[in-house]
Amino acid sequence: MGVICALFFILAMLYAGATPYRQGGTLLMQGRTAAADIGAPDERQHVNYIAFVRSQGALPVLKPDSPDFYESYQAHQPPLYYVLMAPLFNPSAPIESTGSVLRFPSALIGVLTVLGLFWLGCLATGEPKWGLACAAMALLPGFVTLHGAVTNDPLLFCFVTWSLAFLVRALVSEGVDGRAWWLAGVLAGLACLTKSSGLILLPVLIGSAAWFLLRRREGVRALAGASIAALVLPLPIWIRNQQLYGDPLGLKVFESAFQGSAKASMFTEALGPFVYWTEWVAWWTVRSGVGAFGYMDIFLPDGVYRIALAGLFVCALGWLVAARRGEASPVPRVAWGVLGAYGVLVLLSFMRFNSTFFQAQARYLFPAIAVFGLIFGMGAVRWGRWALPTLIAALVALNGFAVSVLPAEFERRIQTPPRVAEPAP
Repeated sequence: MGVICALFFILAMLYAGATPYRQGGTLLMQGRTAAADIGAPDERQHVNYIAFVRSQGALPVLKPDSPDFYESYQAHQPPLYYVLMAPLFNPSAPIESTGSVLRFPSALIGVLTVLGLFWLGCLATGEPKWGLACAAMALLPGFVTLHGAVTNDPLLFCFVTWSLAFLVRALVSEGVDGRAWWLAGVLAGLACLTKSSGLILLPVLIGSAAWFLLRRREGVRALAGASIAALVLPLPIWIRNQQLYGDPLGLKVFESAFQGSAKASMFTEALGPFVYWTEWVAWWTVRSGVGAFGYMDIFLPDGVYRIALAGLFVCALGWLVAARRGEASPVPRVAWGVLGAYGVLVLLSFMRFNSTFFQAQARYLFPAIAVFGLIFGMGAVRWGRWALPTLIAALVALNGFAVSVLPAEFERRIQTPPRVAEPAP
């Protein structure tokens, strides 16, 4: 397990070192348009939020009609990540050192997520090898690169993963594990305080508690406590959002912030729904999961994506092959049910978002990284004893290739001048 954690941390820091921080340039795949930042997506705005909390001792307010909207469009986010990072921000430090200091915690948080995946796999199956298999999927390049940037995504992934782990523990244990229920609820609440999409975890938690109560008719205090903790922790920020934006989650102002983004209707009207969902949403999402960098402007060769996709398919196929050989699944049904339900809700949320705006990015699916571990990591181990080392080696090699091409690709975007708009006739 230590090897996987070390590999993850090293790779995340390599991505951090290869990605420019607050560097302007040209987005080559987006019509050679000028951009104030070509590095990690939305990192500039996340840092601005942190700086505001540090300097003002308060939370920012998102104003879509503000002249500095580009610099503040992440101001609607829940505050936990930014409050935790604010003490690390030094306004008088050089830009380069600020980037390094603020990116470093993301890699550390990622290591905690890897440990959460390992523990979840162990709790679900009772065997460390399945925990290792689940944790191995954290080495997917698209997931690792997010941990080399300043963003609230890693903290969300961490809270969700550990909440699911404790929820699985509570459900598969023979008696009522009150502490596991409480921890699952507290971590779900903290996920909601980190990012609004943490809300997706709440119906899974509350539904699991209700199912357990109906089945066992005991542990009412622990089950109620878990649900109440998950709802009470984010309650202050929901009340604030209601007062500021007119709804608890700030969804109205969030959608206002996305009005400049490409709309799904533009694609469906021009290409048709089938082409939009397959050749655009699905293909772009798959590539970003395997690894797409910068503002979705740096892609690997298509052949690399196809090979990686084939490899993941073979991993998932391991479940079917093992079943045909008569091998019983090491994962109990209750764990499949909890993780499957959460994965479906995350997918439905992603599809709803992309039915309005074209945002085909795997990072919106990565809160369900535990589901990736269950399907692909554990599926790979079903092939035999050498499958897991092979999977880890392949993912490390894929990361190594991606890191090797990033410096030159970012340099091209720094050096290439943007396209000059031709005057209207």
